[in-house]
Amino acid sequence: MKTTTQKLAMAWVIILFLFTQSAHALFDDRIDKANNALSEGNRPLAEQLLVQVRDDKKATDKEYYKAGLAYESLRSYNNAQICFKKIKGNIYRDKVVIHYQLPGDTAMENRNFKQALYYYKRLSDIDKLQGSKTVDILYEEGQEQWIASRNAPRDIWRVAFALDKFIQKQKFTPTGDKIAWKYYKEFMTDKRPCYDCYELSLEFSDKFREDIKKALSVLYNAKGISEGHKANLRKRLARLVKSKSELNKLAPPDFKLYKAGDKLFVKLPEGKITEKYIRFGKETRFDLHHNNNFEILPRHGKPIKVWKGDPLPKNYNFDFKVKAVNGLAALYAEIKKR
Repeated sequence: MKTTTQKLAMAWVIILFLFTQSAHALFDDRIDKANNALSEGNRPLAEQLLVQVRDDKKATDKEYYKAGLAYESLRSYNNAQICFKKIKGNIYRDKVVIHYQLPGDTAMENRNFKQALYYYKRLSDIDKLQGSKTVDILYEEGQEQWIASRNAPRDIWRVAFALDKFIQKQKFTPTGDKIAWKYYKEFMTDKRPCYDCYELSLEFSDKFREDIKKALSVLYNAKGISEGHKANLRKRLARLVKSKSELNKLAPPDFKLYKAGDKLFVKLPEGKITEKYIRFGKETRFDLHHNNNFEILPRHGKPIKVWKGDPLPKNYNFDFKVKAVNGLAALYAEIKKR
């Protein structure tokens, strides 16, 4: 036979159970009312009811989940995410993960990469571990595509990298390093330099920047390379270096600049051409003296023949080389300020 104390204890348990159930029913009632208000076009009332659930610390995971879905129907996605992030248990957290994972995967299949990244970021905000798993899956899918073509996985790896940065809160990540290595290796081993490859490598990681600069410098300074190719390589290096002095060290300019106070002296055997172009600085003047026949070879344009005793061009506001035509050619000039 139960004592009075036992009876009172059981009564309190029943009261507490009923109170809890009624409280949960109250929250459900608020969400249902919010949905009804929305269906009737009464958005202010719907928002008012949902805020009560969103801000109530005693709401259950189910209530936060239903409130989040209701917020999404209002296109209030930030409030929806606030509700979803308050979920503590795995059951409804997994529901939210699936809620984001499925449309993200569908967007990837449809090559809507921006939308896919949006859903994956939302997912990762709820479950960081699942977000990291998604990064790994995307990387492996890109690996499979790489076998067919090095260009194939570019977009899928960009999604993986952007998601990994979002999760890690870093500019560069281990996943980015792995992707960068693939493109860097392709750049270094391809018989014909794949410039897109090194640019992609740098997009995903800064790890191989110095090696890439050195490789471009070797190409620039190789013998037999055309002027157009050299100019292109110097431009590429200019985008990678930190200073002009570093650029000139890696890719020395193909001209010699003469400024006020400098002296120009060229001595060439017949048929020889100056190694570098000659360039005069702005606001300079000079008298050019020569002893024999030679040709001025502008960087752009036709050669200019200058025979002994002939007048020289009136201005030299262009880069040019000198070629000895008839015997030894010697030129001399003192550069002065205009």
